[in-house]
Amino acid sequence: MPDTIPKVAIAELLMGPLSQAPLIDYHLMVSPPGRQLTNIPYRTTFYAVGLCRAGTVVLKANRDHYQVAPGSLILLGPEVLRHWQQQSADYHTEALFFTETFFSAPYTDPTRLRQLPFFHAQATRVLPLLSSETAQIGQLLEQVRQTLKRPSHYQADIVRSYVAILLLIAADSYERMTPTIAPTRRVDLVTRFQQLVAQPDPNRRRVADYASLLFVTSKYLSETLKAETGRTAGEWIDSQMLREARHLLWQTDRSIMQVAEELGFSDASAFGKFFRRQTGQTPLAYKQQRPL
Repeated sequence: MPDTIPKVAIAELLMGPLSQAPLIDYHLMVSPPGRQLTNIPYRTTFYAVGLCRAGTVVLKANRDHYQVAPGSLILLGPEVLRHWQQQSADYHTEALFFTETFFSAPYTDPTRLRQLPFFHAQATRVLPLLSSETAQIGQLLEQVRQTLKRPSHYQADIVRSYVAILLLIAADSYERMTPTIAPTRRVDLVTRFQQLVAQPDPNRRRVADYASLLFVTSKYLSETLKAETGRTAGEWIDSQMLREARHLLWQTDRSIMQVAEELGFSDASAFGKFFRRQTGQTPLAYKQQRPL
């Protein structure tokens, strides 16, 4: 079985059929007592914030093992290889899943998620919460549940706001529970690269362009990004390029040719090939989905 499983497929493995997921970009799932988690190691394409309500399980996240108990907050990024072991019969958890694209939609900085300390490569993945924190996060998850039950044009924005609040509470708890450590040279390189990528420049399309600005080789930059974030420098560049393309196609009246020129592509054909490779659809098909 591949180590990366599509979002809906892994959701089925973890929690059973999705019943509260109007969009696959975000969903809240409950694992009630008696439901067995998959015992297959896997990665996913989404972030997860989970709260253990009862019972215990051992989480192997990459090479680290964590004992998950009631009141534990589970924080996982998409690059984490996770493996659930020794699950007790009464294990009960709630988890909110969301994609990077969903969370970053209203922000100009796509690295916002990666700046949170618990999504770094060497971060602690499970936090024991204070009782007050457990209650607060439990209430927020319940509010998300109620939001997902009510059809609304603003549902995604409301859920996104709850996600932001959850992550800020988690960041506050994380700082309380873990010592402040000065960033390593590799982490600093990743941060500086992410800051550059977040500032679109049609003259910077290649990994070599960023490596030159950071005074490292292209190979070292990509290897460092892959080790620290799970994605190569090229994948980061393509992700940001796709984000800008979607914004220009969806939220402006620019033609496809104008979008291609603004993003630094040689012509509309080259842009179209890039967009289809990333999304499986043409720029025109994506643009025509825009509500009038």
